[in-house]
Amino acid sequence: MNDPVILPSVDDPAPSLSLRYALLLLAPLAALALWQLSPPAGMPREAWLVSCMALVMVTWWVTETLPLAVTALIPLIILPASGTLPLRDVSAHFGNPIIFLFLGGFLLSVAMQKWKLHLRLAYLVARSCAFSASALLGGLMLATGFLAMWISNTATVILMLPIAMSLAAMVETHSSGRGSTARAMALGIAYSAAIGGLSSFIGTPTNALLYGHMQTHYAITLDLGRWMMFGIPTTLLIGAASWWLLTRSDVRTRTLSPTFRTLMQDEMRKLGPMSAGEKRTLMIFLLAVSGWLFGDAISAATGWLMDDTVVAIAAGLALFITPVDRKLGIFALEWNDAQKVPWGVLIFFGGSLALSAAMVATGFTGWLGTQLEALHGVPPLLIVITIVALIIAASEMMSNVATISVFLPILSVLAESLQVHPLLFLLPATLAASCGFMLPGASAANALAYGTGYVSTRMMLRKGFLVDIISLIVIVLITFTLAPLALGTDLFSPPA
Repeated sequence: MNDPVILPSVDDPAPSLSLRYALLLLAPLAALALWQLSPPAGMPREAWLVSCMALVMVTWWVTETLPLAVTALIPLIILPASGTLPLRDVSAHFGNPIIFLFLGGFLLSVAMQKWKLHLRLAYLVARSCAFSASALLGGLMLATGFLAMWISNTATVILMLPIAMSLAAMVETHSSGRGSTARAMALGIAYSAAIGGLSSFIGTPTNALLYGHMQTHYAITLDLGRWMMFGIPTTLLIGAASWWLLTRSDVRTRTLSPTFRTLMQDEMRKLGPMSAGEKRTLMIFLLAVSGWLFGDAISAATGWLMDDTVVAIAAGLALFITPVDRKLGIFALEWNDAQKVPWGVLIFFGGSLALSAAMVATGFTGWLGTQLEALHGVPPLLIVITIVALIIAASEMMSNVATISVFLPILSVLAESLQVHPLLFLLPATLAASCGFMLPGASAANALAYGTGYVSTRMMLRKGFLVDIISLIVIVLITFTLAPLALGTDLFSPPA
């Protein structure tokens, strides 16, 4: 099995060539026409320029007229050339610590794929759960969700879907009963890849954008260990409900033959003993996870600042300097392997953060806040429910990263105008951006599941709607219960 290239979690297919040419021309022309008009009452002229620039960027991001990374370079041109912000200030966002945090996570995922560590994990889970079709589906979803915590959900599906389809064929051959095991596994892999990314901000760009936004605008650094205290329960609740829905219709009546476990053991045996590369990568991976989880305790004991980004880059460096074969000069990771890192995703983060910062610096968000005063008096619970429903609906039609990039600065202003902590709105919105399950075009994971030929649009729509509803309920519940406790933050009071 060839190592696939890690892809960014960008969801929608590119537009047709004619539409692409039209958008390349019409979006800048529309922005230029707006720029010639007077800004709305109370909005600074610089903020009006940023609004026009955002129109072009959001249009091209949502429609993927250009690669996201290319569109993300626009602030480096427009803001300094117009005298709105110095080039030094704009370019600084492309070196934000969150970008290096993601870089370290990408290097770990490349090493896992290089040494086939992900395959061993998948077969180990399958062998351990091969006592019923439902348990096997649950084991595959669990393994997929775990990988998606550290690898982009697109890459996770690319890795796991062929394994799942092979296992589905084995189940169909060595079992009796009704239902489509392949359909259940295809949807299960797609769902769990998206849901697993909710647990951390290593494998999911939407969560990483929130991390960078909070650090840039509020000087609040989100802690991965605290995030996982509510992220993992969120993942488990939505994942368990999704598993239950899939088992009810497709694999509940499937009975595995007694020889199925032996088949799984044979697949595991074909991998052979763990190679030196697998062992070294696994060791570094476990050390990195320990650093992310227990960084505060380690810092208190040693006096060394164990920031999440420091841990990620240290893990990436360790892969390059850890030998696998000293005689041949082979290391756990070589620079040629690093070509598989999606560098464009890192550039996209920088452009998104630069746009968000420009909205604040030019007074756009301040002006927007005055327009949101009409929401004073509306219960926060109702606002959060509305936000989550809106974001989930938008993510069915838009790239999840584009969706959250548009809404983060707007919801920040809403939180400030209502005098609540920004995470009260930003956290559920960010989680919701990863929860579009109804349409094949909602995410690359959905598209890949649909592409197997076992999932019809009608079936994906019906099952995905139920998972969307479950996601809404769980996210709202977690926001008002576990998340404030895990973060140690009063979400109903603004930060200092």
